[in-house]
Amino acid sequence: MKIISWNTKGLGSRKKRRVVKDFLRLENPDVVMIQETKSVVCDRRFVGSVWTIRNKEWAAFPACGASSGNLIIWDSKKLCSEEVVIGSFSISVKFALDGCGPLWLSVVYGPNSSLLRKDFWAEILDIFGLSYPLWCVGGDFNVIRRSSEKLGGFRLTSSKKDFDGFIRECELLDLPLRNTPFTRSNMQESPVCKRLDQFLYSNEWEHFFPQSLQEVLPKWTSDHWSIVLDTNPFKDKAPGPDGFTIIVFQYCWNVIKEDLVRVFAEFHRNGIINQSTNASFIVLLPKKSMTKKISDFRPISLITGLYKIIAKVLSGRLRGVLHETIYSTQGAFVQGRQILDVVLIANKIVDEKRRSKKEGVVFKIDFEKAYNHVSWDFLDHVLEKKGFSPRWRKWVRGCLSAVSFVVLVNGNTKEWVKAARGLRQDDPLSPFLFTLVVDILSRMLLRAKERNSLEGFRVGRNRTRVSHLQFADNTIFFSNTCEEELQTLKSLLLVFRHIFGLKVNLDKRNLFGINLDQNHLSRLAELLDCKASDWPILYLGLPLGGNPKACGFWDPVIERISRRLDEWQKAYLFFGGRITLIQSCLIHMPSYFLSLFKIPASVSAKIERLQRDFLWSGVGEGKRDHLGNDCGGTLGRVQLYGIRAFTVKSFFLALSQFSGASPVFPTKFIWNSQVPFKVKSFVCMENQQIIFPTLLFDYGVEAQIISVRQDGLGFLNEHF
Repeated sequence: MKIISWNTKGLGSRKKRRVVKDFLRLENPDVVMIQETKSVVCDRRFVGSVWTIRNKEWAAFPACGASSGNLIIWDSKKLCSEEVVIGSFSISVKFALDGCGPLWLSVVYGPNSSLLRKDFWAEILDIFGLSYPLWCVGGDFNVIRRSSEKLGGFRLTSSKKDFDGFIRECELLDLPLRNTPFTRSNMQESPVCKRLDQFLYSNEWEHFFPQSLQEVLPKWTSDHWSIVLDTNPFKDKAPGPDGFTIIVFQYCWNVIKEDLVRVFAEFHRNGIINQSTNASFIVLLPKKSMTKKISDFRPISLITGLYKIIAKVLSGRLRGVLHETIYSTQGAFVQGRQILDVVLIANKIVDEKRRSKKEGVVFKIDFEKAYNHVSWDFLDHVLEKKGFSPRWRKWVRGCLSAVSFVVLVNGNTKEWVKAARGLRQDDPLSPFLFTLVVDILSRMLLRAKERNSLEGFRVGRNRTRVSHLQFADNTIFFSNTCEEELQTLKSLLLVFRHIFGLKVNLDKRNLFGINLDQNHLSRLAELLDCKASDWPILYLGLPLGGNPKACGFWDPVIERISRRLDEWQKAYLFFGGRITLIQSCLIHMPSYFLSLFKIPASVSAKIERLQRDFLWSGVGEGKRDHLGNDCGGTLGRVQLYGIRAFTVKSFFLALSQFSGASPVFPTKFIWNSQVPFKVKSFVCMENQQIIFPTLLFDYGVEAQIISVRQDGLGFLNEHF
């Protein structure tokens, strides 16, 4: 369902109504909410001049003087109305919708007068009671909720507290706006912009329409931008050329299964895919906020649903055998290998080289537009040498040779272009084919080691020689400081570029020295045509060559947490909401670092202090328990004064170490499936009893004690 809300600032002009009509024809919504029509009459003729009258129903209250006037129009073929309620500031319509029962939609226009605002909030609260539980309200509320929803100007009205209180009292969801944070501008040289228009909806609406998105549409007329609430933005139409999602094939399987099997049989025999099936839209996604040149964009291919099914079948078969043919130094897209393996090995190699006091260099490169430069002939040759059958090679050629592209510019297509090389970014088959091709570099380096042209680093008790590590196109080389060896490495890269077509990205080519003075490092960097850089380096998102015991090593984690905290409006969050954000988001942010490095106590304390300050900010004076990692030493009766949030791991360890605990910990009774999803529940055992918190308040927990017997849960004993 697609719902559009727009304060048009009057529809008296025929020219303006024509603009609105063209806009609605372009957007094709299911429901339209218009505020400030400034029209006394909203009859069939008027509605037909604003949209189309065919299969449309509407409700309106006329304007009073030169202001106000609301109008809601809906497609009667898609929505069946049962009841209409018209108030002083709103129009509410009850619809019957298959699969979810009665659904209410309300359009509002908030008054500017502070004297009328109390009546406005009282009316909206009455509508909430009438429409519960499935309700969505949209329109121009004429008030902001937060200070961040206003740009420019100096006056912030106190009515934002009433607005925030209304949202909290009704437990409505305030979805963030996409595209722009404001919906109205005074259009001056130093503009004052506000977010006055928005959609709010109930938790039950979120349950039935979990993919709902709210965004601002391009400006046509009026000083307000129109906004849209799309309850199913991804399912209606796929972004590829055919517009079909995988769900279409699932829902329509009984209709299309014979045709689909026939397509697969034809492809299996001949290895040919229809050109329209293998067509792609190319969308350019910006890599950074300030884009100035074409290299600042990343091309993404939007492919058809039918081709994606074929490619997924092939990639599934290929995944099962890739580990047998890809060299062990490659860590990407191979079963049983993980990204952390590569980072861990790289750190161990660098640390051991440093401790040995021997000189060495680390050469880090990244290939430029790696997927785009893959030669199809070279890929076919690689498949042949790796033992793939002629039929398999024919299938791969069929997937590649029939590819045609068209670039989407502002949603419009230009001329189609036939591809002659390269792999598509969103093709399920591309990562595995690229891994097969780039594996040739590993084989070339292995052959050079066998001929003693490359020494690499010798590590471990067995003095194993390691010359490089790879993760997709991210490659890191280990070499001694011999110029002949570095010249060999440079020659191998040039040969690989010539036969494969891959070009090294000059901006991402760096040389790092180990136990090496800066002048010597600079000479070697000049030999390799790269930059001499300092440790530590960022490799696959983690530091390489740094000291995890140093506080500066953890600065990226601290900065990331601080940045995230700055984005949250903690002044408008309930206490329980802050705990939920901390446990669901902040606690997991350092997990990538912690999976490899042991965090110092001082850094852990700093992160905990950031979380604690966020948790208790604005609460007032009094007892402020911190986020605990244990249960206070002894697990006697838990004092549930304030809030203590425990991690599952630390709490389980504390329980398992308690001397009075049962030898058989009843883990199957830890999580109560009946607890609402908002409640963060934890348990504590005392004398064969488990405590389940049931309600979370601002400053405490109401808990219930439930006896645990071997045959299951007993009766409720007491509350405290």
